[in-house]
Amino acid sequence: RKEHACTMAEAALTGAMDAAAETLDEAAYNDAMSIMRLMENNLQMWREDMREDARQRDLDTLEHLHLRETSASMTESTAKATEIKTEIKTDPISTDEHPAA
Repeated sequence: RKEHACTMAEAALTGAMDAAAETLDEAAYNDAMSIMRLMENNLQMWREDMREDARQRDLDTLEHLHLRETSASMTESTAKATEIKTEIKTDPISTDEHPAA
């Protein structure tokens, strides 16, 4: 929606600049162009804000994915450690298999 609003504002601003050039005397044209340059600067800032918002959303998504992967890896490691502990408890090393040196 923001992108659409910026596109519409840009089109309106371009049309106003063209109309000002065709219809206004020099003093009025200069005044109108000063105001329209400020509007154009605002439009550029809005677009930059939108790009920054998109970058932040991308970073947030990457962080979320990394946390999910880390959590899954930790869960897998914990399960493996539990499995090993269970094997050690249920299958102790006998002295026949490993004689003392």
